[in-house]
Amino acid sequence: MRIRTALAMVAIGLTSACAGPSTADEEPGRLQFSNSTVAPDTRPVVNYREAYDNAHRFATIWVRKDLDRATWRSRLAELATSDLRGQIYTDAFPQPVAATLRGDLAPRISRPDHIEFVVDTDDGVTAIVTVPVDSHWRVARIRPA
Repeated sequence: MRIRTALAMVAIGLTSACAGPSTADEEPGRLQFSNSTVAPDTRPVVNYREAYDNAHRFATIWVRKDLDRATWRSRLAELATSDLRGQIYTDAFPQPVAATLRGDLAPRISRPDHIEFVVDTDDGVTAIVTVPVDSHWRVARIRPA
C-alpha cells in the first residue's frame, strides 16, 4: 500500500514537472525548461580557416599581372559567390592596380554571417568580405578598405 501511494505521488510530481511553465512565459523559437529558457543556436558553424584560406587565395590571384584575363577571371570565380562571379566576367570588374600583397591578411570583422579580412597591397589596403554559401565560405566583395 505504501509503495502504491509513493508511486502515485511520484507520478503526480512528474506530471506537474513535465507540464512546464505557463503559456504566458513562452516565446516562439525558444525551448522552455521549468524555470530556464534556452535559445537554440541556429548560426552556421564558422570555419574560420576556410574563410581565411579562400580570402587569401582570392587576394593572391587578384594581384597577379602574369595571368591572361580569362585564366585570371576563372580562378577568381572559383572562390566567389554567384553575385560576384557574375561581376568578375564583366568589363566592370577591372584588374587592380596593385601587383603585390604586403604582409598577411588580418581579420577586421568576424561574424557568423560574414568575415572581413584586410590586406595591405602596393596600392593601399584592400578589404575582402567572405560569406557562407552552402556550408562553404566564398568571397562576396573586394574593395578599398
